[in-house]
Amino acid sequence: MAQVPAATLAQRPDLYIAERDVLAASADVVQAEAQRLPRIMLSGNLGAMGSAAGGFSASGTVWSVGPLAVSLPIFDGGTRRAEAHAARARYDATVQIYAGRLREAVREVEELLLALHSSALRERDLEAAAEGFQRAYDATRTRQRAGVATLFELEDARRMALIAQSALIELQRERIAAWIALYRSLGGGWTTEAVRHAASAS
Repeated sequence: MAQVPAATLAQRPDLYIAERDVLAASADVVQAEAQRLPRIMLSGNLGAMGSAAGGFSASGTVWSVGPLAVSLPIFDGGTRRAEAHAARARYDATVQIYAGRLREAVREVEELLLALHSSALRERDLEAAAEGFQRAYDATRTRQRAGVATLFELEDARRMALIAQSALIELQRERIAAWIALYRSLGGGWTTEAVRHAASAS
C-alpha cells in the first residue's frame, strides 16, 4: 500500500474539529465585516430614531426619513473596525491550527505507510528464512534418524527453525499493529455521531 486518498484524512476527529473552527471563524469575519456596512431598515416611527437631535440618533449613526432608517456605522469610535480585525485574527489563527494538524496527520500517515512497506519487505525475507531453516531441520532430522547426524545437530537445527518462525510471527504482529494504527490515523473507527460529540466536547 504505497498511498491513500488524501480525502480520507477528513475523517479524523482532530481535523474535523479544526475545520469546523475555521468555518465558524470565517462566518464571524463575514458577520463582523457586514456590521461595518450601511444598513437600510424599515421603521414604523416617523422622525429621528431614539433620542435624536438634528436628525441624528443618540449614537450619531442612524438617520430616519419617514419609515426608512439608514444606519451608517462611521461614528462608533472604530469599534466595528476593531471587531472585524479581531475576527480576522481569530480566523487566521484557526487556519494555522488546521494547517498544523493537517501537516501532523500527513506526517503520521506517511510514517505508517513507510513502516508497512518496510515490514512487507522484511516479511518476505523472514518467510524465506523460516522456510529455509525448516527445510534444514527436516533434512537434519532425516539424517539423524539414519544415524548420520547427531542429536546435537538436530537440536541446533530445531532451535534455528524456531527462532526464525518466532521472528516471523513477531513481525506479523507488528504489521497488524501498524495497520490498526493507520486505520485510526485515517479516522477509521469513528462514526459521524462520535466525531460530532468530540467536536461538541471541544
